[in-house]
Amino acid sequence: MASARVDGILTRWNDDRGFGFITPSSGEEPVFVHISAFTQDALRPALGDILSFELGVSEDGRQKARRVEGPRGAPKPRPRPAWIGYFAIALFLAVASVVATVWPTPLWVPAGYLGMSVMCFVAYAIDKSAAAVGAGEWQSLRSCCSG
Repeated sequence: MASARVDGILTRWNDDRGFGFITPSSGEEPVFVHISAFTQDALRPALGDILSFELGVSEDGRQKARRVEGPRGAPKPRPRPAWIGYFAIALFLAVASVVATVWPTPLWVPAGYLGMSVMCFVAYAIDKSAAAVGAGEWQSLRSCCSG
């Protein structure tokens, strides 16, 4: 059975070590929270964030926050406009054309650059698809093997 959710404010946070304390809105004692208790879609916590969480008990018998959500109402990062990527490509091609005109380069240089770019793109695509498929595996491996 799921426990009731509690709202509170993140009053202490050590970002280097990934833990802090949430002071419940009801005024109770601050509750310990670890970075692993945050949901995957939550933004990185910061002091003053309003959070929603469930109370749990740690191995030493103290209260801890579980299934932490928040900050509530935080804006999602805006996606970058598509024209910026096209502009960067056009700028790169323009600069490369000027450089190739001023300092003539052998044909193998742009051909090698193109070949390495294609190889990097393929490696990135393979890695990205493996990360998307095995996301659950990675989380379970990380949790069992981290000290």
